[in-house]
Amino acid sequence: MVRLGAASADRAWLIVESASPMSPEDPPATYVVSTWDGQAWRSERVDLGVQSASGERLAAQGAWVLLGDRAMRWSGTAWQTAPLHSYSDKVAGTTEEPWVIAAPYPDDEDEAARIQLSRWTDRGWQAVPLPGGMALPPGTEAIHPDEPSTDVAGVARTGPEEFWVAGTFSWGEHESVDEEDITVSRSLVMRNVAGQWSCWWGPTDDSDQPDSFVDAVPDGRGGLWAASELGMLWHLSDGRWTREQAPVDKGVPVIKDLAGSPGGEIYALGGIDSERWAENTRPALWRLEP
Repeated sequence: MVRLGAASADRAWLIVESASPMSPEDPPATYVVSTWDGQAWRSERVDLGVQSASGERLAAQGAWVLLGDRAMRWSGTAWQTAPLHSYSDKVAGTTEEPWVIAAPYPDDEDEAARIQLSRWTDRGWQAVPLPGGMALPPGTEAIHPDEPSTDVAGVARTGPEEFWVAGTFSWGEHESVDEEDITVSRSLVMRNVAGQWSCWWGPTDDSDQPDSFVDAVPDGRGGLWAASELGMLWHLSDGRWTREQAPVDKGVPVIKDLAGSPGGEIYALGGIDSERWAENTRPALWRLEP
């Protein structure tokens, strides 16, 4: 498992997990951090201080690393830990203003397990409620209008009182052809300005099929870069989506992760395939132009 973080314009992090345990009784996973200093990669094995159990996911952004119910920050000399409300899946934002994202568990009776989004306040993690009562896309009808769900994938701060949330909105429909109930999804981004929410539906691919967002970072001009589950790179500007192409000499770029540095630089982690669904992918790292 590989995760990417960016500490500055010329310093990026790659965190690799190896020997992941299959049960809590197994030895904890080992981690290798590779740092790009502008000229070369330097790798070292580190102890993150967590007894990783089966099912916990490693995540990274900036100088933060997320593992299970702990978030950890590299201070320059050591890893410092900050407990979370519950087990979370992803860390977004920047080193100074990180956000953590958890998978939704709406049926869990534990209130902490239903917290999907939290932000760091220098004193601890503060839960951020998501908007309710979302309207479905035009021409759709849910079989259970009160049970749609939003799955958060990324957070991007674009101003002192403004941030965006990227994710997937899902609801149930009745399929008349096969006479069965199905789950339908659509990617979306939600903008919060001084506590007020607004929503934009995400793009669809050429076959008009949904392509869920997996990450998003600000573009430095009030818009967003977003990576999709199919490995595509999208740009939102002035309310309009355009598909962008990461530069390659030969092959198809597939973007899996995005990271923004405090200086405004944006990195994209992924690979280059001979075609989009090829099995042999050559790893690649891009720095996107602002």
